[in-house]
Amino acid sequence: MTENPSVPGPRRDMAMHNDWWASGWDHVLPRQCFPLTMLIGTASQPGFTGSLDDLLQEIFDGHWDMIGGDLDGALTFSWPDEEWDYENALEGREASEANRWKDFGVMLTAAGFPVPTTVRDLSELYLT
Repeated sequence: MTENPSVPGPRRDMAMHNDWWASGWDHVLPRQCFPLTMLIGTASQPGFTGSLDDLLQEIFDGHWDMIGGDLDGALTFSWPDEEWDYENALEGREASEANRWKDFGVMLTAAGFPVPTTVRDLSELYLT
């Protein structure tokens, strides 16, 4: 009996396009955008036929710290457990987070898009 090559095996490698770092998006988007882009890029590979939830379950058993847990986790601009860099953001974590949310919201609202609050909302915005 031969194996069916059209049925992919379990995925453990994530896909990412090199242009992410050169794009500058990490300066205006929530921190979950980078790992979400990896998840969507991986889901876009030939042979995958499930949802993002399915892929998250397959690779990370449904919980991935890089996105804050699951697709229903809240978006943030800073890592919750990182030591705050007061040299680059003197205003502190809360004020920096608020300013970035304001800028993010203005950018999306001006373009006519809703402002996502969860990773799932962000994935739907990506599809739009």
